[in-house]
Amino acid sequence: MLWEQIASLAYADLPTTIILVLRDDFYSRLVATVPEHLRGYLDSGMVTISARMSRADLQTVVEAPAQTVGLRFEAGLVDRIVADAQEAWTAGEEPPARATILPLLESALTQLWERREEGMLTHEAYKRLGGVTGALARWADEAYRTLALEEQRLADRIFTELVNPGKPEESVVPTRRRRRLRDLCGGGLEQERVHAVVAHLANYRMVVTAREKEKEEETVELIHDALIREWDHLRHLVESNQDFMSWRLKIEEAVRDWKEGKGDLLSGNALDTALKWMGEHGEELSQDERRYILASQERRERLQRRQRWLTMAAVGAAVVFFVLALLAGWQWWRAEGQRRTALARQLAAQALYMSRAPRSNTEALTAPLLAMESLRYAHSIEAYDVIQDTLFNWLPLHFIRHEGPVRDVAFSPDGRYLATASGVLSFGEMLGTAALVEVATGRELPRIRHERWVNEVIFSPDGRYLATASWDGTAALVEVATGRELTRIRHE
Repeated sequence: MLWEQIASLAYADLPTTIILVLRDDFYSRLVATVPEHLRGYLDSGMVTISARMSRADLQTVVEAPAQTVGLRFEAGLVDRIVADAQEAWTAGEEPPARATILPLLESALTQLWERREEGMLTHEAYKRLGGVTGALARWADEAYRTLALEEQRLADRIFTELVNPGKPEESVVPTRRRRRLRDLCGGGLEQERVHAVVAHLANYRMVVTAREKEKEEETVELIHDALIREWDHLRHLVESNQDFMSWRLKIEEAVRDWKEGKGDLLSGNALDTALKWMGEHGEELSQDERRYILASQERRERLQRRQRWLTMAAVGAAVVFFVLALLAGWQWWRAEGQRRTALARQLAAQALYMSRAPRSNTEALTAPLLAMESLRYAHSIEAYDVIQDTLFNWLPLHFIRHEGPVRDVAFSPDGRYLATASGVLSFGEMLGTAALVEVATGRELPRIRHERWVNEVIFSPDGRYLATASWDGTAALVEVATGRELTRIRHE
C-alpha cells in the first residue's frame, strides 16, 4: 500500500518531492521491498549523511527531543551524557562511516525518560542506568529476554560470529566484526530463522545491517564495541568460546585460500582439531567451512586407504620373499645334505678300503680316522663297520714298561721303530731311560740310560739314528739298527 501511494505521487502531473528518511542499517530491507520501477528514484536521489557528529550535534540530539515534549534536564546532565557518548564513540579504533553512536544514545535516553520525575531527567536516574554504556547493557538484557529459548541459542551463535575474539595473552581486547548475512546461515540452518533473529536484534538496536553496493550482499555487525565490554552475557559468551572463535578465524582464512587455489587441505593435528570443533559447533560453521573440513577428511581417508594398500602390498611382498627364501634355503639345505652325504660316503669308502687291506701301519691307523670324519657329515653303515672292526680287532702288539711316567714317544719315519722317554725318582735319585722297540716284532733294543729324566726322543730324517735329551745335561746319539750308543754330548 505504501509503495502504491508513493508511486502515484511519483507519476503525478503535479511537481512533487518525496523525502524518505531512515537509518542506513534499514536501507537493505527498503531495497528488498521497493518495486523495480521505483528503484531508479532511490539510486539517483539517495544522499548519505555522515555518521560523524560534533559535540554540538550530540548536544542537540540529547536536548531537542526532550524540549519538544517539555522535559527538563538537571544542571550538567546534558554535558555528562554527551561526554559519555563521546568516550564510548572513541573507545577502540575509529568506527566505519556507517556506524553511529545514536543507537547507544537512543537506548540511554529512552530508559532515562522512563525514569523521569515530574518532567525532570535526573543525575540519580542516569547513574542507576550506568550511563550510556550501562543503559546499553540493560537494553540488551531486555532484548535478549524477549527471545524464545531456541531463538536465544541462535542469537548466542550469531553474537559469537560477530565478535573478533582478540588475543587476551597479548592484551588485545575483543572487537566487533562485520559478517555477511548468508555466512550466518551455516550448518543447514533455515535462513528464515536467522533472518528473523537478526531483524529482532536490529529492531532493538543491538546490531546494524547494511548492503554492500559492490557485491549486493547484506552484512551484519554489532552496534558498538561497548556492547562487548559492558554486556555481561556477551562478554562471558566470548570468554567461554575464546578457543573456538580464535580457531574459527584461522579456518576462515584457510577456506579463502583454498577456494582461491592458494592453500591446501587440512592434515594431521590441524584436521583433528577441525573435526573436534565441527563435532561440537557444527551448526555454527558455514557451508564452505564444513565442505573444506569434509574434503580434508576425505583426503585423509583416501591417503589412509592407500597407505593400508601399500602396507598390505609390502606385507604380501615380504611373505612372498619369505616363502622364496624358505624355498631357496630348503633347496640349499637339500643340496648341502646331498653334498655332505656324498662326501661322507666317499670318506667311508676310503676308510673301508684301507681297513680291509692296509698297505702300511699308516693306512691302518688312518682308516678309523677317516670313518669318524665321515660320520661328521652323514651316518653310514660302512663308517660304523670300520670303527667296529678297529675297536674289536685291534690288540696291543707289545707293552713297553717304564718305572716312571712316559714323557715322550716318537715313531721312525718309516714306522718300523718306536722310541719312548721316561724318568723316575728312586731313593732320592732321578733316573731316566729311553726305550727303542721294533714295531713289527716288539723286540726291544738295549735301553739308553741317563742320570736324570729323559725329556725327549727324536729320529733322524732317514730313520737311521735316534737322539735323546735328558735333564742331566747330556744328549745321546744311538744307531737304530743295532741300538748301539755312538756318542754322548754333554752340556753345562
